Amino acid sequence: MSAGLPGRLLAGYGAVAASFRAELAGASEPRLVFRAILGGALVLLARLPALAGAVPADVPPAAFLAAQLVAHLFFLPLALYGLAALSRLGARLFGGRGSWRAARAALFWALLLAIPPMLLAEAAVTLAGLRGTLAGAALTTAPWFAYLWFWAVCLAEAEGFRRPGLVFAGLMAIPLAGAALLRLAALAG
Repeated sequence: MSAGLPGRLLAGYGAVAASFRAELAGASEPRLVFRAILGGALVLLARLPALAGAVPADVPPAAFLAAQLVAHLFFLPLALYGLAALSRLGARLFGGRGSWRAARAALFWALLLAIPPMLLAEAAVTLAGLRGTLAGAALTTAPWFAYLWFWAVCLAEAEGFRRPGLVFAGLMAIPLAGAALLRLAALAG
């Protein structure tokens, strides 16, 4: 593998599972915390073009930016830790043999792999003037599917599952089931 985080990320696109195994080998808690915070910072960077037009008129831009910094650098990493715990519990229900550390490493490494596509999508939407259009929404949503795929591959590796496609289907089923339940609740109420 190439030295340095950018080199390891680049190598990860050719072999997601292998890159995850290498990352897991050195996944100390300080490194995991750094990955979670770095992921939050890079997600904020990717979202800056969209956020620039989202500042409410009655909120000072500096306060809006400060709120976004706190959300992305503190609350997003905390949410990632919670999501990793839920993924570990879910994997155990299906016979997963991983660890809490491996579940965190899988989620955080997948996020770092998904950041470059997120940055490219946001740049394309901004440069092409597609913000607020269906094409722009599709372009900025696509990297999130890549994130789920990377996560599925890493989580399958972390938990000892042989078929990441099934893990991906399971990860996709969760938001779809939630949306269906919300829709049913709206129809019933």
